[in-house]
Amino acid sequence: MAGAFVCQVSDTDWLISRVQGIYGNRKNKPDSRDPLRTQDQLSVIRDLISIRPGDLIFFHVIGREFGISALHGPYTPRSNPYYDTTKVWSNNK
Repeated sequence: MAGAFVCQVSDTDWLISRVQGIYGNRKNKPDSRDPLRTQDQLSVIRDLISIRPGDLIFFHVIGREFGISALHGPYTPRSNPYYDTTKVWSNNK
């Protein structure tokens, strides 16, 4: 049975996610260089490692820069999640 997930992303990060076909999550608190609390990091990891090919994913795009929030989807992942430190986004968060 396929699962369904809602992932939250900023409108500026959504543009990069759409072009590159990827989704990532931050290690730091929003608008901060301080790391997320351990329990928050574990919650993010727990949610991401549950995603499998064939699941449905919806993206809640938060309108910070462009001011419009919306739900996009459904999308289907092509692979299992993985950890990668390659720099994709232009900010340091």
